[in-house]
Amino acid sequence: MTSNPLDSLFIEKTIKEALKDPLFEILSQTASQLGCSVYVVGGFVRDLLLGRPQKTDIDFVTESSGIELAKALAKALNVKKVSVFKTYGTAMLHYKGMDLEFVGARKESYSPDSRNPAVEKGTLQDDQNRRDFTINAMAISLNKGSFGELLAPFDALEDLQNKILVTPLDPGVTFSDDPLRMIRAIRFASQLDFTIDPDCLKAILANKNRMGIISRERIATEFNKIILSEKPSTGLLLLEQTGLLAGILPELCDLKGIKMAPAIFRRLKLPLGTHLKKVQKLIKLSSRPIALADEVTDSAVRRLIFDAGEDLDDLFVLCSADMTTKNQNKIKRYKKNFELVRQKMIEVEERDHIKNFQPPISGEQIMEILHLKPSKEVGILKNKIKEAVLEGIIPNEYSPAYDYLLVEAQKLKISI
Repeated sequence: MTSNPLDSLFIEKTIKEALKDPLFEILSQTASQLGCSVYVVGGFVRDLLLGRPQKTDIDFVTESSGIELAKALAKALNVKKVSVFKTYGTAMLHYKGMDLEFVGARKESYSPDSRNPAVEKGTLQDDQNRRDFTINAMAISLNKGSFGELLAPFDALEDLQNKILVTPLDPGVTFSDDPLRMIRAIRFASQLDFTIDPDCLKAILANKNRMGIISRERIATEFNKIILSEKPSTGLLLLEQTGLLAGILPELCDLKGIKMAPAIFRRLKLPLGTHLKKVQKLIKLSSRPIALADEVTDSAVRRLIFDAGEDLDDLFVLCSADMTTKNQNKIKRYKKNFELVRQKMIEVEERDHIKNFQPPISGEQIMEILHLKPSKEVGILKNKIKEAVLEGIIPNEYSPAYDYLLVEAQKLKISI
């Protein structure tokens, strides 16, 4: 992991600044008086180190009774009401606009037909093991003698640095035990702009049918968070790729590609094969130039040129024919915007040569440079180089692609 920005000095300074709030010192003193441990955990720690705005809810873990600690803190803060949930051993209190939730560290075991676990008392390590992702398993000690110390098992800081979602334990077990974690993985990928670890993606595909034990309300809550994220298309695409979307919104899946085209071709006895594939491709891409007309960025143009390939001109004919409004002012505006997009495409293609795109480094070259055999890592690295070129991170040239390859190989922990 590189030293910037998550080096030890940055972490120490960031945590020290956050713990200046008197709440944490009062809680530390309260726990000390009770003779119990206490740690701040979960999203608060993750977002703190990511520099994200802090949420108004904070989770705390103790290796004793979370309910008793919450009651003692409420007394120290002169808070009158504590909400207690005895079934789960949790308690919550509201203080200065914040929801503070306390839980005793625990072990969990699951039955195949329920996401509600059997719970028994455990250690902080047990509690970290049961977390959904490594970046959510970090804790900050509020105990005397270790106040402000960060506890980040499972290489959580590296995962945070590399923006990747990994489960603390085997992802197959993690997702089978609590299938809601699968949609949470996609929600975090969408909210945080993180990548889901390939093994986790495989586990989601393998366990997608387990979503049937999750209530519609819980699924709707997570789905709404995806829709409200800065880039919901990331989450929607992952939901579709993993097969989860079919169980949530099958109607949306039916719209993909306009899947009705093959049936129409067969009914009218039109030629299948390449003709059908071209029609499906044009339908799939038909909304892209319209979207580009609002914001013509180089990366979006490069990606459209790459995806359309030799059918780019036909795509623009289709989009022009799709202007069905009778409002002449709108038609003029659309035509003007399309002309701007077309001119931008000419400029980008002349500069970046995307239309007949070939990766600046082939899969064979990747294997030779990194001494790899054919494997999923080769495909991942090849795709990363392609994406970097299309996004304009690197030019479509060998030397910068080579340097980029070495950096990405290190992130995948491939020896160079």
